[in-house]
Amino acid sequence: MTDATTQSTDRPGAGPGTSEARDVIQTGLDRAVETGLLAMAVGRLAGGAASRVTPSGTARFFGAAAERSPELDYVVRVCGIRAMALGLGYLSTTDDARRRWQQLALLCDISDTVAGIGDLVRGKVPRSTALGATLRAGIFAAIGAAGVAHDRGTVPRAIDAPPPTHHAEVLPK
Repeated sequence: MTDATTQSTDRPGAGPGTSEARDVIQTGLDRAVETGLLAMAVGRLAGGAASRVTPSGTARFFGAAAERSPELDYVVRVCGIRAMALGLGYLSTTDDARRRWQQLALLCDISDTVAGIGDLVRGKVPRSTALGATLRAGIFAAIGAAGVAHDRGTVPRAIDAPPPTHHAEVLPK
């Protein structure tokens, strides 16, 4: 890092504080990815528990038909325990084990997204139901993919940020 009196050498023509601005932005991105992954894990745990306790209510929440059936309850409960396992696995581990749970959850989210797209194309599921489920799975897959890319270091660390308009001492160290 540089201080406010020196030029950044990260790229030609960079002004004072550019490196610090990038560090602040990168720290924010790191926090956003981690917060998203934690929120997804908690959501999986809560949604999974709801699926186990009130499968018909959860099915209605996701747009399934209002008619209750033992088959639908069973499938919702099966999906619920999967969600709980993925959420609990992520929340109860760290480092390499946590990354493995994150990758497993991403695999499920990609599979759910592809299945949802198939349902949208075939048109056999009400469009609003298929669209809602596909969007949820797609958002989870996107956040999960960002987490995997972040962990592997495939997301560029340097972000070209404009030089800050304030002196570097106002930036957190």
